[in-house]
Amino acid sequence: MEKEKNSESGAKNNKKTPDVRAFNDEFTRSFLQSANETRPGYYPFLSGLDAYKMDFPEGGVIGDKGYTKKENVIERYLVGVDDKHNIESSINITYYASHISKSAKVVLDDLSYNVGIDLSYKKLSSDNQSLYIAPFTAEDNIYGYAAYIQNEVEPGGIEVIYTSECTQPNCADLEDEQKEKIRKMIKSITFIQKSHESE
Repeated sequence: MEKEKNSESGAKNNKKTPDVRAFNDEFTRSFLQSANETRPGYYPFLSGLDAYKMDFPEGGVIGDKGYTKKENVIERYLVGVDDKHNIESSINITYYASHISKSAKVVLDDLSYNVGIDLSYKKLSSDNQSLYIAPFTAEDNIYGYAAYIQNEVEPGGIEVIYTSECTQPNCADLEDEQKEKIRKMIKSITFIQKSHESE
């Protein structure tokens, strides 16, 4: 397990940091680039390989013991999230530096296998990346989204499995709101194009 700082000028050097789980955990804090929210409840996150950025939930903590990073190969970690309102979530994120567009079908099949459900993905495309995303329900009060983001400029792909569980009965009224939060978080994931930076 490697534990390196992403940015010496990041959030850890701010005199005042928010009193939230993400900043109270030293390892998680090392990935956060600013104490200023990107939107309410979320902060700017930079991956350990400087491969992508995203909005990181204030209630999230990255498990340092399960964090894996190998330069130009892979970065994998699990985020435990206290979403409040009696909802607990986990986010499994894996970045593969070598993935190309042609590998998307295999990746999506693997994601479905890992979730244990035959998923139906919706594709959302932009100039620089493609997002494949599918909702799932594992059992009562356990639901989430599986997603794959493919870099369309250079090799690189990110697998995401975001699972939420309501810890109290009668949580159906919270499910739609939570699903929207998950979708927004996944859609915030954006590749950093290294080929553009080197020009």
